[in-house]
Amino acid sequence: MILVISESDKSIIRKNIVQLTTTTTSKPIIKLYNQIIQKIIRFDFRDNNWPELIPTIQKLLSIESEKCVLSGVSAILQIGKIFEFEGKEQQKPYTEALNTFFPTLTKITSQILPNFKVNEAALIVKKILDVYITSLKVLNYC
Repeated sequence: MILVISESDKSIIRKNIVQLTTTTTSKPIIKLYNQIIQKIIRFDFRDNNWPELIPTIQKLLSIESEKCVLSGVSAILQIGKIFEFEGKEQQKPYTEALNTFFPTLTKITSQILPNFKVNEAALIVKKILDVYITSLKVLNYC
């Protein structure tokens, strides 16, 4: 059975799904949200049908909250996972996103993380390193 979602429902989902990852501490629910984000990126982000994704992630990264930063970094990682095996031309949206996010990720690691709890900071650093490793794979540097 194929589920058809209306454009208005898709718009509501795209508008809220990234922020929903900040509202729960349940790992299975967060994993499910990230899978949904990844699917939407696969079909909508590359076709520019989700233009608010980058500003939404930037907003989350600018909030000095462990949960918001972790959610933003996780969303960046989902973008990388989609573009990891694409050709150079198809990777353009990802490389443009990286140009936006790398300065922010550098700022987070040097200025914001020291204010977070150790366990949360360690998890965020791990996710940021995952983003960097994925970006190296996508850009064929390793």
